[in-house]
Amino acid sequence: MKKLYFLFAIISLAVLAACSSMPKDSEAFIISKQIAEAQVNQANMKFPFAEYRHDITSDSLYTIESHFDSNNQRINYRVKMYYRGGDWSKLTSWEIKDFQTW
Repeated sequence: MKKLYFLFAIISLAVLAACSSMPKDSEAFIISKQIAEAQVNQANMKFPFAEYRHDITSDSLYTIESHFDSNNQRINYRVKMYYRGGDWSKLTSWEIKDFQTW
């Protein structure tokens, strides 16, 4: 019985560790593209594969800067977003703090 409790405790700790990890910058970049699409709403938006700059602070604040091409025009963008926790791939796990294009 002690072995069963020990095994349960180890599995629980592993699940908690996996759930509480912060998203990687590449994952935040994926979300930033979804945010840009929703905010700008232009036809034919094409994003680079992995051209971006990032800053991640210890308080779950991510800043992603990149660009997209649309209608033969390059548009730069910057999004600051706060990771609330949960599944990083869901927009509901993020709060947009600022979004700018130029």
